[in-house]
Formats: sequence, structure tokens, C-alpha cells
Amino acid sequence: MSTVRAQWAIHGKLDRSWEEYAVIDSSHEPLARSDFTRIIDLFKSGTMEAHEQTKVGTSYFTGADGQSWVGLSRQSESDSRDGLGRIFAITEFVCVPWRELPASRVSYRALYDALNKRGGLPGPQPVILEVAGYDAAYLAGKVTDIARAAAALLLTGEHVCVVGADHLDFRERLDFLDAAAALLPYGFRRELAVSTWTSSSTRHRIRLSFAEVAPPDSTFKLQWRPDGSARVHDVPGSERIRSYVMQYEETLRGYQGQAMTNLIGFLAGQIEPRSFEKPEDCRSALSLLREPLPEPQPKPRPQPLPKPLEPAVRDQHTMSAKSPVQLLEDVLDAFRRWDRPRLGQLILRLRELADAGIPDPDRLSCRQLVRTSRLRFQSYRLNLPELQSFVPSLVNLLFTAPVQTGDIMEVILPEDKERRPTLNLRQLVCEELALLPGDQLSPAAKLLVADFSGRKQLQSMLSEMADEKLMEAAYELQSEVPTRIAVDEIIRRLFQEKSNMIDIVGQSNYLLRPIRFIASGEERIRYYRNVINACLGSPPRPEGLETILRQVSEIPEDFRAAAVLEAPPRSSSVLLTAIVMDDVRRQGLEGTPTGIAIDDRLSRMATPATEPTQTDEQTDDQDDDQDDEKPRRLNRVRNTLEGLFGVRFFGILVFVFAIAMTVVLVVRLR
Repeated sequence: MSTVRAQWAIHGKLDRSWEEYAVIDSSHEPLARSDFTRIIDLFKSGTMEAHEQTKVGTSYFTGADGQSWVGLSRQSESDSRDGLGRIFAITEFVCVPWRELPASRVSYRALYDALNKRGGLPGPQPVILEVAGYDAAYLAGKVTDIARAAAALLLTGEHVCVVGADHLDFRERLDFLDAAAALLPYGFRRELAVSTWTSSSTRHRIRLSFAEVAPPDSTFKLQWRPDGSARVHDVPGSERIRSYVMQYEETLRGYQGQAMTNLIGFLAGQIEPRSFEKPEDCRSALSLLREPLPEPQPKPRPQPLPKPLEPAVRDQHTMSAKSPVQLLEDVLDAFRRWDRPRLGQLILRLRELADAGIPDPDRLSCRQLVRTSRLRFQSYRLNLPELQSFVPSLVNLLFTAPVQTGDIMEVILPEDKERRPTLNLRQLVCEELALLPGDQLSPAAKLLVADFSGRKQLQSMLSEMADEKLMEAAYELQSEVPTRIAVDEIIRRLFQEKSNMIDIVGQSNYLLRPIRFIASGEERIRYYRNVINACLGSPPRPEGLETILRQVSEIPEDFRAAAVLEAPPRSSSVLLTAIVMDDVRRQGLEGTPTGIAIDDRLSRMATPATEPTQTDEQTDDQDDDQDDEKPRRLNRVRNTLEGLFGVRFFGILVFVFAIAMTVVLVVRLR
């Protein structure tokens, strides 16, 4: 049994709601609700309508911080109805960092059972799942010829669909998917999406699935047979691909009974990340399969029983034989019982272990133990020598320098910010981390620890942090509150004339990733507008906008919108060129004849048009136009006067003017 910390989300509708399907609740950090929406939509196994059978599927993705995650979803019918009276589906989704899975070799069925056993999901904090160990014997009992064929066909990098299994319970299908995955090196699970049921009419990203009819994008179709028989035939691709796929299946057929159990246990130890998109990873799987399995260790011959030891010596031997996790459990138990004589010996042994260093899997297990601990300490005990000696040793046991934010997030919980009369173990660890020298913590870890120590400490830390370190922290932080504060501080410094933050922001892709982590929708656009506005300077010029857009590696839609809103006058050609060339790069057309032609056409469109030379005929036409302009001017004057005084008054005025001119003419003639 192992413990994993999973982020979670619920996707569906609210009772009697008229809204469409969406994420209606989720954990908060480090994944945002928009991240869950993207992941669930990306790995949908078909339409979201309710299905009579529960659907279980897995997914994989990379977070904003570059960390790989593996997810599992359970979709079932809701007991409620929407605004139109229709039954709708509810999807429960959990995901675990990939780095936590190889340590305990979690299977899909074990992760599903842990979610099912957990029942309701908690508030905004992650959920702690108690996952059963990797049972190689159970998986070996589920291996059939169809599972062998599916595992071999997956090595082509194409999709595999099993049909004709409608009568099976979804748990049986999940066991089959687990067995097929167990016949590959465990590292492939990092990029393996499976599902117990998919829609036949919908394109999806599921690599191994069940369906009534194989979807159009499934290259391979396997027919389910009651006896589990199947063979690989007609493998597309090169002769080399066909060869190693069929060899892989034939090699798997050579393992039966206990040999299959040993093989699955051996493959579970191959935890290096692998990709179905890399032919070299798939080819190496066959080489790995042909390696001789490690021989089981022979049972040692019985030795004469030792003589009984003295109590003090016996306790010392017992402590030295225990693992770091067991020793830490004993220390915590001694604190609960307040067994001071025993505490001294245990803390001394723990300090020796911490100074010597422990393997990473043991360190991760110790972090999980501290994270789930409910031990609290009264204020009057905080100054006792046992506790003051234990906490520094515990920090040395849990972390290595420089401490990263991911390491701290594996220990502390969001609710640890609340201060009570009693302190828990995680709060003591956080206070001890705040006392470490500056070079022992990464910039982001400093901000995270300061955030848990209080807002004043965080603001003080921000004011003292150099521009480069602040930017590094903003990109590394995995907690929303300190990330938001760091981004706000960066934008504040951007508007300071003496700050060199503008150059640093430009080199860091204009805060795209941290802003995407903390905000969405209009709020994200407002953040981008502030960054662009500060970097453009005053007065804003099109050349400045061109520099910004050129430095952004891939321009997201919301950043484009912010650039349009902050664009200075006469910068439309700059925006058009930047957006079109960004699309050219995304489609891989840069440097191709099409990409060069597009670039050339954009350059010509941006060049101002020259005035053509006038010919004599054009000059004569211009003179005629000027002659025609005189009557037009008179007409405009007449129309203006008629509008001011009315038609009748204007007629009287003209009549009087004519009489006056006649009188003047007669006088002159005399």
C-alpha cells in the first residue's frame, strides 16, 4: 500500500442547470480550472451523453511548469437532470505527477479502486489516495493472447481498438487494459491513454480502447473472443516494423505461469520515460524483452540462532535495521506518547541518517508521511530540546539543497497558513526552512516559504529580491498566491524607469507562463495589456510592438488580443505580419517555399505605395476637373444659403440683387 497525492476535478452539470458541460469543481493548486477543462476535453472518449456503463479512462499531459502528469477519469450517469429534464454524465478526474508513480508502480486498476474507495472528493486541497501495490501475479493472470497482440501493436505508435466486448463489465475491460500495459516497460505509461469505452463516431486521442465499432482513426482492430485467442496479422508500415512487432508478440508467448509473473515484475522496474512516438524506444522494448530475467535469489541456509542481546544493544540493533520511513514513524509515535527516554535515541539515529543521506524514494515516502501527519505541538513544548533537535534533522532528511518549490509542495498543505494555538509538524518544517541560508533555497522556494510565514514576510522578501531572481521565482512557483504577488511586483517594476526589468521580461517570453497559471479570460488579457503597455514605453511606437511580438516564441490568442488593444497608431501591418508569421512557424512552414512567399508578400504589403508620374493627358484632365470645380462651388454656396434662409427668402434675395445690378449698369451707361 502506498500513498499518492492527486489533484482532482468534477466535470458535468449542476442539477436543473441550463449550462453546457463544464468543470464544476476542482482542486486549486498547482493546476487551475482552465487546465482541467483543457485536459478533459482533450481526452474525451466521445460525446458527453450519459452511458449505461461506467467509463474509465487514463490521460497524460504536461503542466505549465513542464511537469508530466498521468490522469484517470471515471464517467457515470448522474442521479440528477439538467434544465431540459435529461440525464447527464458526471466525470470524476484525478491526476498524479508522473514522478510519484514509478516509486510505487501504480496500476490503473489500483488507482481506480483507490478513487472508488475514497468516495467524495475534498475541498480545494488535493486528495490523498491509498493505492494498493503493483500485483504482478494478478496482472499475469489477466494476460491473454489478445493482450499480447495489443501490447505488440502499440509499439507501432498507432491506435488499437478492441471490438465485440460489449457484454464485459467495465472492470474486466480495465483489467485487460492494465494487463496489456503491463506487457510493456513501465515507462510507456507516461504517454499511454486507454479507455474502457469510446464512441465509434468520434475522433479521439485514446491509444488503446474498447468500442462497438472501431473508430475511423484506429489503425488496428482486435476482435474479442471468449477464449482470448488472437494473432497479429497485416501490420502496416515497413518490413522492419512488422518484423519487431511480430517478434515481440512471439517472445511474449514464450512466458507462461510464474515466468509471466516474473516478466511483468521485471518490466515494472523499467521506469525510464518512453514514448510511442520514438521508434528507438519501441525497438529497445524488444531488446529488453529478450534479456535474461534476473534469477530469483536462493533462500539462505538456516543459521544458528544468536544469543539474546542486552536491552540497550537490542534497541540499537533494531533502530539500525529500520528504513528511514519506519524510523520516522517511530519518532512521531514517541512524540505522541511523549516517551522522552526513547525520543533521544530515535532522534540521534534520525540525525545520523539525515547527515549520511537517503535514497530519493525513501525521501519521497518521508515527505508523504509528514504531509499526512496529524501530530500537533503545544506552544509550551516548542522550546524543549527534543523538538529543537528533531526539526532541523527532519528538514535535512526531507530536502536537499537547493530546495525547490516542488519539494516543499510535497510536504505542506494550503491550510497550513492558518495559525492556531498549536502548530502541526508541517508548520514547524516551514519555519525551519525560513531559517536556512539564502543559497539553500531557490528563489521561488524563498517566496513560497515567506508566503506561509505571512503576507508581511512575503512583501519584505519581494522588495529585497533582485529582478533576475524575481523572474526566476515567478516561473518556478507552483502556488497561485505567491505567483500572483510575484507577477504583480514584476509589473510594478516594469513601470519604473530605473528598473532593468523590461529587458528581463523580454528574454523571459513576456510572462506568458506565470500569467497563464494565475489568470484566465479577461483577467489574463488585462495582465498581458499591462506587460505590453509597460514594455512599449511612452510614447508607444509601432517598432516597439514589433520587437515584443518578434520575441514571443508562440503568440497565444489572448496575448494577440492584448497586443491589438495596446497597439499604437499605424501598427496594423506590424500586427498582421507578426500573427501570420507566428502561424507559419506553428505549421512548420518557416523556410519552405510557401513560408518564404508569405513573408515576401507581407513585406510588399507593408511597403508604402509610391505616387505615379503624371502624363500630359492626366494634367489636362486635372485642369478640366479644376474648371468643372467652379460651378460646383457656386452650387454648394447656393445650397448652403437655401439651407440657412429657406428657398423663398433666397429667391427674394436674388431678385433684389438683380435689380441692384441693373440700376448700377444703367448708371454706368449714362
